[in-house]
Amino acid sequence: MVDAALAETGAVQQRLRKIPARVVVYLLLAAALFEDCGYLAVWRKLTAALEAIPVAKVTGTVLWDARTRLGVRAMRALLDLLRGPATAIRTVGARFKGLLTVAIDGTYLDVPDSPLHRARLGKGTNQYATSGYPQICLTVLVACGTRAVLDAAFGPRYSGETVYGKRLTRSLHAGMIVLLYRGFSSNTFLDGVAATEAAFLARVSAARKNRRRLLPLPLRRPRGPHHRMRDHHHYQPGPSGRALPTGPPTSLGTTDTRHPTWSACITSDGKLSPPTSRSRSRCWADESCARRPGPASPRRSTPC
Repeated sequence: MVDAALAETGAVQQRLRKIPARVVVYLLLAAALFEDCGYLAVWRKLTAALEAIPVAKVTGTVLWDARTRLGVRAMRALLDLLRGPATAIRTVGARFKGLLTVAIDGTYLDVPDSPLHRARLGKGTNQYATSGYPQICLTVLVACGTRAVLDAAFGPRYSGETVYGKRLTRSLHAGMIVLLYRGFSSNTFLDGVAATEAAFLARVSAARKNRRRLLPLPLRRPRGPHHRMRDHHHYQPGPSGRALPTGPPTSLGTTDTRHPTWSACITSDGKLSPPTSRSRSRCWADESCARRPGPASPRRSTPC
């Protein structure tokens, strides 16, 4: 598989070198496993069991030159061959009612503090100090059952998770249900997900403005409390400059008809609990998450 990816991208070495292109690929894959080690330390781990075989002695410069010659096309082609849900029939959490369960999330990673990285990525600052290292924003699409990475996008931190999350919609399709936290619950992002024909479940903050307008359609399930669906409108500029809908809304999301056995309600702390006749969610899109005052005491306070 490695040789096929190298041949496809034209990354096979043209002349005999200390480190062939195939070995450089193995080095990069091992570096992901030993992320706390430098490349020289990773090389020593790879060659530790080859004492009986003459191994070329390399330096940090040799490894840097080898990685530069390989480039990124070969690694991208190899990972494109490997990526996928890789789900088995009995994998727990892999599917829900026939839909492949996936999730999008992001994180920030430190990179070496070199002049090239500082010029490209910059450094984060706040009111107190500047961060010690430049950072990249890594956003991934993963299969919830196997944790397999389906797609990934990364770049400078200042662009944000949503920008790179839009690139991941290229890997969404019908037959998926995407779990999104509230950082990805903007109208623009949800419209992009809906355009892929993938179902989605997004967590929306209760403090969001105009949440009644965004989630106007309450439905009653056979058991348990309400769940809500977002209505999708297409707008055009009106005579007074205000946006006017061009037609009836299209509901996005799941329904009792499509998935009648959906029997979990999401509470304000993000936990799933099966609904009963006495259970109800503590926070909904049209309610406040603040603690409600208890009933007034029948006793009157006596002034001092």
